Amino acid sequence: FEGGAADKSYGIYFEDKIMWSLPVGAGATTNNRVIFYDLLNQAWLLYDLPANGFYVKFNRLYFGSSTSGYIFKYGDVENDNGSAINSYWKSKDFFGADPFTTQELANISIAAKSVSNSSATITYVTNGSTSTSFTMPLTSSKAFINMNKNIPASTIGSTFNVQVGNNASDQSWEIFGIQVGIRPKSWIPETPK
Repeated sequence: FEGGAADKSYGIYFEDKIMWSLPVGAGATTNNRVIFYDLLNQAWLLYDLPANGFYVKFNRLYFGSSTSGYIFKYGDVENDNGSAINSYWKSKDFFGADPFTTQELANISIAAKSVSNSSATITYVTNGSTSTSFTMPLTSSKAFINMNKNIPASTIGSTFNVQVGNNASDQSWEIFGIQVGIRPKSWIPETPK
């Protein structure tokens, strides 16, 4: 929890996920996010959904709005009451093969499901602050697609992470796998900054 939470937190088990609605962010007073623990993939996911209370009937999930008197059905449309859902997945921070040397991020390969009229935004971050993004089109006549991307030379960092996402109101995306190529650099003496 963050902020001055006046709302209650709500939780439910649905479709192999444990879901919690809660307030996130400085000054948040109402539930504005839903975190999911995906039991199949053993991963936490964060959704930008302002939800209060959950209810399952006929294997359909319903949730209440945290700001007004509306009830929504989960999973029927790819938007939040007409507004885009900012969905993304972010990896942990990696330091490569050796935590005591810097690494050169060389390439990224991605396998994804083909989705008509859709794209994903791929962002890689070095040293927790320098980020670069590119767009991966997901439209193809095949069931799934691959993208291999060379990263500009001299993209150096001690740590890096990768984020995949989409913030359109009507575009789904599904990523099957990500591979990152790194080249270790020579060890050099450094003084903490």
